[in-house]
Amino acid sequence: MLKKYNLKVKTNANLETVKELGPKELEVHVKASPIEGKANKAICKLLAKHFKVAQRSVEITSGLKGKHKIVCIDQ
Repeated sequence: MLKKYNLKVKTNANLETVKELGPKELEVHVKASPIEGKANKAICKLLAKHFKVAQRSVEITSGLKGKHKIVCIDQ
């Protein structure tokens, strides 16, 4: 089942966390910097761990270069 989430991302954070703001909204903090897609990879890895799915099941569909993203997760 494919689920869409709106993300608000904070990069260069001290801790990597996922906070649920609403039924389809998440706030994600990652340690990685937003250079060369490192933060996007860290977001996919963190969300896969949070939702207990494979990393390939997490896809950023919109907002690859911004703080606000839309992510699809195949659960």
